[in-house]
Amino acid sequence: GLSIVQALIALTFYKSVPYELVMRVFQGDFIKRLEQEIQMAYKLDTYPQRVMTLVMQLNRAVCLDCPEYNIRWFQQNFIEAQMSKRPVMKNKFHEEIRQMLLKIVPNREYVATNQVTPYGYLIDFEINVDNFNKFHKPNSQLYENVSFKPKVSKIAILLLGFDTFCYNDINRLRGNELMRMRHLEMMNYKVVHVKKSDFNILYENITAKIKHMKELLQLSG
Repeated sequence: GLSIVQALIALTFYKSVPYELVMRVFQGDFIKRLEQEIQMAYKLDTYPQRVMTLVMQLNRAVCLDCPEYNIRWFQQNFIEAQMSKRPVMKNKFHEEIRQMLLKIVPNREYVATNQVTPYGYLIDFEINVDNFNKFHKPNSQLYENVSFKPKVSKIAILLLGFDTFCYNDINRLRGNELMRMRHLEMMNYKVVHVKKSDFNILYENITAKIKHMKELLQLSG
């Protein structure tokens, strides 16, 4: 069962998953077979979680990439349970970027940290900025009843460590990261990748790091 789910996720990456196969996977018989396989698994401490996570990823990919298949999203409870157990992101790189964003964005409430998107993607930071380079609080309805409403972009800032790149090409993102980027863009996020390696090159030059961050965010000044 695990191999079938993994193969289908690979096919969704290329938007080539067959309708008939998807329908067979998301019907009751196959799910029951997966449940039986989980109960008989040798590594009960890790295997069930691995299978359920991959089924969630497949469900998400089919919902976003193949809406014409009309597969419903049934993993929200699983996502919420997983997020409640996930430790708060705390590392030197994450904190450094947070402090840098607070120097760029005038109000700390405008920098959302460790946001969970619809369909369960975790993004390190989110900021909202309009076409006049004015920042807004995420999920704000500031212009809801105003006749003149500037375009506000949702920017998802994703921190990339060395493990997000291919082993044989440090500039090529791995498939799961490319899929996350594609899906976030489908949900109207502007995706900005921040490479840890780029910031390591700048050492302790805070001014250069802030300038680099503004360039990534396409902010003037």
